Amino acid sequence: MIELPTDVWLHVAQFLPDEDILRMLGVNSVFFDLAMDKRYNEVTIYDWKEPTRWTLSRLIEPSIAKRVRSLKLRFSHVKERATKSSWKQVRDQLLNVAHLPNSFFVGNKPNMTKVPESFNKLVNALVAVFPNLVNLTELAIDSWDLPPSYSLQPIFASAWPSFGPQLKRLLFGGHLEGYRLMIASNPKLDGVRELDLEFTNNLHRVDPAADVAILVDVIAPFVNRLSPQLHSLKVWSWASSDLSSLFLRLESFPQLQHFNIRTPFNMVFSENPSGLKRLLCNTSSTLQKVGLRLNPLGAVIDPAAEETLLHWLSDCVSEEQMFRSVKILDIYPTNLPGGMDVLVSSINHAAENLTQLIVRDRYLHLRDIVWVAEALASCNHLTYLRMNVWKLRAELFDICSKSTPNLQSLWLYAADTIIAPLSEDDFASQMKIRSYPDWRLNDIGVWEGGFAVGMEMMMIIAQSIPSVTSLWGSGDMKGDPSP
Repeated sequence: MIELPTDVWLHVAQFLPDEDILRMLGVNSVFFDLAMDKRYNEVTIYDWKEPTRWTLSRLIEPSIAKRVRSLKLRFSHVKERATKSSWKQVRDQLLNVAHLPNSFFVGNKPNMTKVPESFNKLVNALVAVFPNLVNLTELAIDSWDLPPSYSLQPIFASAWPSFGPQLKRLLFGGHLEGYRLMIASNPKLDGVRELDLEFTNNLHRVDPAADVAILVDVIAPFVNRLSPQLHSLKVWSWASSDLSSLFLRLESFPQLQHFNIRTPFNMVFSENPSGLKRLLCNTSSTLQKVGLRLNPLGAVIDPAAEETLLHWLSDCVSEEQMFRSVKILDIYPTNLPGGMDVLVSSINHAAENLTQLIVRDRYLHLRDIVWVAEALASCNHLTYLRMNVWKLRAELFDICSKSTPNLQSLWLYAADTIIAPLSEDDFASQMKIRSYPDWRLNDIGVWEGGFAVGMEMMMIIAQSIPSVTSLWGSGDMKGDPSP
């Protein structure tokens, strides 16, 4: 092997895919370090099976553990599987989903779930490894359906002193009682800049009053302690608890650049959504990336379920400062007629800085696309556009090429499928006679009816746009479609 300076090898490695670097582990010390860093950069723990035991045995060695930057603990996969269904299990789950009182059913309360020895062994192994994770910057804990008898206290007690202050990102998913226990462990998180919260229903108890108390007295103060330092806040909720009381108590986020929320608006903000609007308004000077996926529950059956969301969104975009610093906007504007006003107003507010726009779950007619395109014409920095359309039409490309000349990536999701055999008036025939030589688009992805469009059709589209060199974000013309 030719001896070359380390800097030369590092430069060469920049042009190699990760899988090649992993295969070159034995070439020299430079590739050994690079391969080991990539192999252990992110560690995910699912269970107490042989692969996990082997990984944890390796992390006992400080020289290996120091390479871990991200640790993901999926405790929901660790609990012992039930061997048979029981009426009590069905009853308890129905209670939690419906929020019915325990007296609704007659029967004994469920016994505490016995904790398998494998769970205790896993916890002990993790506790032994934690002090060696000297470079860990991201911790994710998923515990959404762990029974109360599965205690994570040893995990918390060891994690915070071991690497709490050095964490840059914390992700926690679970029911509200799980949050109470985590926060009660007094985590030291002085370095956290990104906080991801995911709320789920508690499958093991039903106590709405206690849940509200946790939101108000535990989670809100916890978030407020971190709010001055946070650059990113994500809140996803699949729980039935109303989050109005939480957002009404949140204080200022002077450095917040990224806010993402995903939850059914009509269920989670039925009491008072003004706290959510206040957060968006108060951070309008710093927010650069916003995700508002607030699709109401039951709107497919009853469109009226979207009315409260539409009213709230309309109220938000009536504020002049809303979205004024936003570069990336991911929004569901509702499927009601007024949703187009919300979408266009959002674009107009963000026009000066907008670089990426994602329109979720509303399928646009050609007249809607014309309206959106008129607004996008003022977005000189727009490089990425993703939207849903009812039908692929050549006129769509005419409109987009004129209104977004600097666009680099366009992803379209069409509801209707192309009908074969092809005719002279179909989409393919129309695209074959079109050319957009001045459009700077270099990546395009198209889906129909939930499936990626065939390569033949993609090539017809691409041939009309000479600048296209990538399909579905793959970086080449071979394409590797993924939604």
